[in-house]
Amino acid sequence: MALCVGFAVTLAMTGLQGIGTAEDGSPATVLLLMIVTMSLYSLLFAALTHWALTGQPRARMVGTARLVRARKHVRTYRWLSGRSGSSGEVLQLLITAAIAIGLLVTRPEGLPLGALLALTVAAMATAWIGSVMTFAVEYAAEDAHGDAFDLPGGPAHERDLSDYVYGAVLIQASSGASDLVPITSAARRIVRNHVILAHVTSTILLTLGVSALLTTLS
Repeated sequence: MALCVGFAVTLAMTGLQGIGTAEDGSPATVLLLMIVTMSLYSLLFAALTHWALTGQPRARMVGTARLVRARKHVRTYRWLSGRSGSSGEVLQLLITAAIAIGLLVTRPEGLPLGALLALTVAAMATAWIGSVMTFAVEYAAEDAHGDAFDLPGGPAHERDLSDYVYGAVLIQASSGASDLVPITSAARRIVRNHVILAHVTSTILLTLGVSALLTTLS
């Protein structure tokens, strides 16, 4: 993950230099750098996580998914990443996308309109993708023993990452129930948090984003 952050920051600085704002220390430029970094990090995290866990034996996949929870007990890791878990991480992505929409609406001087449009679309897309992958990993971690969720189509011990991604996509897209039915109270809490955040994404964030894009292009 440290490599993801470093790579994301490098790409962000390179992109800002390309549009001539990297040397500008204005608040808008700082926000722009933060949005680009968070969006790139989210995309890299989702892609690398999917690549690393796909095709792995269930025991290894679940063990890797539970690493994030184990690291929460390490003081340094808690200081760097906080204690919020998957819901907090997704909320950060949604706030990042909301800031991108705000920049598009206010159009700060010195920031090209094309860059703001691309940034807003990218921030909303990566927030959606990052939400799906973050909760898919959380579902896999919670279902380590195969007793947290009911999912038709096969026995619990044969579930792989694609099953949890499938459930996360359905919840993210519908802001409601999916075939991944929580059985335990802990699993219900995770699904509840995901449904709330997905509802905020679809009813508020996407509506504001599309409205801002249409207003800008009209």
